[in-house]
Amino acid sequence: MAACAWLNMRFADRTVGLYVPDAGSVKAAYEKKLQQETEVLFPYWAHLWPASRAICEMLAESPWMVEGKRVLEIAAGLGLPSIFVAEMAASVCCSDRSAEAMALAQASIERNDIRNVQTMVIDWKHLPSELPYDMVLLSDVNYDPDDLDDLRVLFDRLLKAGVSIILSTPERIVAADLLNDLLPFVRLRRQYEPEPGRNIHVLCLAQSEEGFTSNR
Repeated sequence: MAACAWLNMRFADRTVGLYVPDAGSVKAAYEKKLQQETEVLFPYWAHLWPASRAICEMLAESPWMVEGKRVLEIAAGLGLPSIFVAEMAASVCCSDRSAEAMALAQASIERNDIRNVQTMVIDWKHLPSELPYDMVLLSDVNYDPDDLDDLRVLFDRLLKAGVSIILSTPERIVAADLLNDLLPFVRLRRQYEPEPGRNIHVLCLAQSEEGFTSNR
């Protein structure tokens, strides 16, 4: 495990904290693995992405979106949104394909003394057949052109099952067609700037307007 620092962040009237790995330690560990293995996943999970902070900003303004709901965060990385929504949601599953990411997220959950969040090692391309959730959170997942078709399948599956989605994304030309395809399902859209010059769009998706606002 890379060296970590504890970082406190404030959203509206709430402060949450989590462990954030030291970038130099992450780079050194990655380069060491490259010397030992032929296929090593780049540790994108180890960075605190602005898109995850933007989700927290939106939900601080509109907690009704997750109040009393069963929430799943996919490709959670450090797990900031999962930790933030725990106080509002009925239950939270924080998931990522990296076991190392989930171990660190679990340490953050325990330090925050949160009891209704579980961590799971899950690849979003191979989700379980049963998804007992009301809301799915995704931060900055639409960056790889090779993943866009799989994301279309994922969104289609979730929306047809009546699951609402909050997608937080920077402006990327590569994902423009995907986002255009999602426009008929956008029930709420906001823009944030969690870091100077980094505009993040947060899209709230649902099969129907009625389904999205039922908890309001």
